[in-house]
Amino acid sequence: MSAHTLTKLNSILVEYIKDPKIAQKVLEAVEVFLAENEVKVEKMTDDKILNKIQETKLIIKDDLKNELVTRDIFEEKFTSLRLEMDERFKRMELLFKVVIAIMVFGFTIFNPGFLEIIRIIFG
Repeated sequence: MSAHTLTKLNSILVEYIKDPKIAQKVLEAVEVFLAENEVKVEKMTDDKILNKIQETKLIIKDDLKNELVTRDIFEEKFTSLRLEMDERFKRMELLFKVVIAIMVFGFTIFNPGFLEIIRIIFG
C-alpha cells in the first residue's frame, strides 16, 4: 500500500477513533493484514490460479446444470397442470351451457303465457 494511502487511512482513523494511539495501532494491524495477504497472493503460481479457475468453472457449471434441470421439471409440471385445467374448464363450460339450456326450456314449457302462445299459433 502506498504511503499516501496509509496517511489518508490514518487521518480517517484518527477522525473516527478520537485517540491517536488506538488509531495508530489499528493502522499497523491493517498494514500487517495487507502485507500478509499480498504475500499470499504473490505465492500463488499460474498453475494454482488456473486450477482454481477450473474448479470454480466446474462448480458453476454443476450449479447451472442443476438449476436448469429443476427449471425444466417445473416447466413440465406447470404445462401439464395448465393443460389439465384447460380441459376441466372446457367440461365445466359445456356443463354450464347444458344447465342454461335446461333452465330456458323449463321456463318456456311451464310458463302459462308460453303455452297460450303455442295454442294460438297451432290451434
